[in-house]
Amino acid sequence: MDNATNSYAPAGDASNALVEKSFLDGYALGAVSYGILVILTWQTLYSFLSLPRTRMPWGLVLCACGIFTLATIGFGSATKINEEAFIDDRAAPGGPSGFEVSSFASGVNMMGVIAYVVLSWLADGLVLWRFWLIWGSNYTYAVFPALMLLGSIVSSLALIVASFQLADSFWAARSVQFGTAYWSLSIALNVLLTLLITGRILLIRRRIKRSLGPRGQPVIRLAPRQLPIQCPTPSRR
Repeated sequence: MDNATNSYAPAGDASNALVEKSFLDGYALGAVSYGILVILTWQTLYSFLSLPRTRMPWGLVLCACGIFTLATIGFGSATKINEEAFIDDRAAPGGPSGFEVSSFASGVNMMGVIAYVVLSWLADGLVLWRFWLIWGSNYTYAVFPALMLLGSIVSSLALIVASFQLADSFWAARSVQFGTAYWSLSIALNVLLTLLITGRILLIRRRIKRSLGPRGQPVIRLAPRQLPIQCPTPSRR
């Protein structure tokens, strides 16, 4: 091993260094995601606010603002925790990784956790609403996804409560069980609804293509771009 490249490496277990690297890498990925959200929020609000006031989908405007606000709170919380772990309190027992574990139930960190959890409720609910619209506003189709969303909300609430109450917070076995259930349901719900929405759009496209024939090609190409605009305003049907 080349001492010239490792002379400043801190003493300690290499596994701790790997955990600390994963914390920083995760924060970097979160920063990229937050940057993408900033752009998407701007584009969304610009598109909505360009519409006439009588056609303004105020519910979606509030939802977009709410998601952005919660993401900002969560990202700010993660930034503060990383500052404390790697700068202000880097001499804490166990180093930065030990501080990350011991400070999980702190007010700053839990504020971010709660913000991200509520954000996931809004995002999952928005996807479910889109699914309900695209599938003909049929409540029967939405029952199972709605139950998945309800299970995700309940398990996430249990995760938050357990993180406040247990001695080792998020890293306790009970918290891990609640967290696994929460993220599994949320991810499965998003994958399921995305596939169903995509399948429905492709099915409609196929039917239009079959009905109109070659002369319907301009309509077929335009329909997917018009669908996001039409869906937020079902009252105009």
